[in-house]
Amino acid sequence: MDGIRKQLTEWKQGVTRVLPWMISVLLLIGLGTMMPLQPWAQAPDPDLDNDGTVTGKDVAIVARCLGNNGPNKPNCQFALADTDGDGDVDNVDLQFVVDHLGETGFPIGNNVAPLAVAGPDQGIDLGDTVALDGSTSTDGDGDTLTYLWTMTTSPAGSTATLSDPTVVNPTFVVDLAGTYVVQLVVNDGTVDSAPDTVTITTLNSQPTAEAGADQSVQVTDVVQLDGSGSSDVDGDVLTFVWELSAKPAGSTASLSDATLVNPTFVVDLPGTYVVLLTVNDGTVDSDVDFITITTVNSAPVANAGPD
Repeated sequence: MDGIRKQLTEWKQGVTRVLPWMISVLLLIGLGTMMPLQPWAQAPDPDLDNDGTVTGKDVAIVARCLGNNGPNKPNCQFALADTDGDGDVDNVDLQFVVDHLGETGFPIGNNVAPLAVAGPDQGIDLGDTVALDGSTSTDGDGDTLTYLWTMTTSPAGSTATLSDPTVVNPTFVVDLAGTYVVQLVVNDGTVDSAPDTVTITTLNSQPTAEAGADQSVQVTDVVQLDGSGSSDVDGDVLTFVWELSAKPAGSTASLSDATLVNPTFVVDLPGTYVVLLTVNDGTVDSDVDFITITTVNSAPVANAGPD
């Protein structure tokens, strides 16, 4: 009995010594489940330099610390580069930043960078007025935005200018055929957005046929037609189709080459000749233009006969 009592006494003393330690461990475990996760475990921020946009500068922060000895490397910002908080800067951290390159809107201190939206691309006729629209640009903090539009690309020789580059919806006139690119940057009073662009491309315009002025000629004259006054505002190369649509009864007059800019024909009988011209810019035909050639009275030729 004495031996049993001794063992029970030793067991109680052991429990008394161990119990506080066990309670402490349980409390720590319980508190740990209630504590918030580290920021990197909840939602890691790839914008390591905190400028609102993930760029090559953020990639460089990780690259300078790659490897187990990261904290000891020169210029290594280990706390930033260890994006997953595992105590080691490796390819996982690098890939995380690379996957978010170009993304914007990350918090800058207590401010969120705004987002510029320059609107959808447009196709428009030459000579028309383009209306730009940046009204769908946003700011996550609800700050009032200011606008700055810049025409970054226009056809060579164009003098197109924005009506007011600081309003939400400026305009400009398309003065030459080609492509125009306009950039929008918005600012929330603290930081600029990343730029957004809109592309405006001219649609094909119908060419204009010009058959020349009406003519008055004498029978047997050679008529020279001239379609060189035809034009295309897009600057496209034109092809020509002439048609001798009306001539005096019995006439056998025909065009030298109906596809030239300046064909000819011989007036073989008195009367009226009507010639049509259509030009094509490679996409669409022009409206038809026409020219009228009318013979004038020819002086008679006296023939007294032989002596």
